[in-house]
Amino acid sequence: MWTKPLFSLVGLTLLAGCAPYGPPPPGFGPKRVEEFLEALLLLGLLVLLVLGVVWLLRGLRGAPSLPNPFQGGSTLPSRLEALRRQAQVLEEEKRKRIEETVLAAWEAWGRGDRTQAEALAAKGEALLELMKGS
Repeated sequence: MWTKPLFSLVGLTLLAGCAPYGPPPPGFGPKRVEEFLEALLLLGLLVLLVLGVVWLLRGLRGAPSLPNPFQGGSTLPSRLEALRRQAQVLEEEKRKRIEETVLAAWEAWGRGDRTQAEALAAKGEALLELMKGS
């Protein structure tokens, strides 16, 4: 969401830093070029620092575009999706009961409570088997 405006702002800042503002000053030589390149390098490092802070804050906030390292490679999302699809063939009341369990499991997963999400998924699977049998 913020990627394009952020890169546009960085690009415009770098472009503005490179733009000449009038005629070159007298004595424009290697020393002035060196100072200009140092200033440009510092500007680039500042931009990298800002991008790093933004990336870190988005990671701490739990943006969906970044993977959560604490959740690992779990099969829970696929289990919940399969459970929701299988519940579609049930009657309205039974389907709603399973969908509420699936929703609660997704909410627990979103909060980072993996054990509760796994327990709710198991409960939903058991409810599905029980309701299909009756």
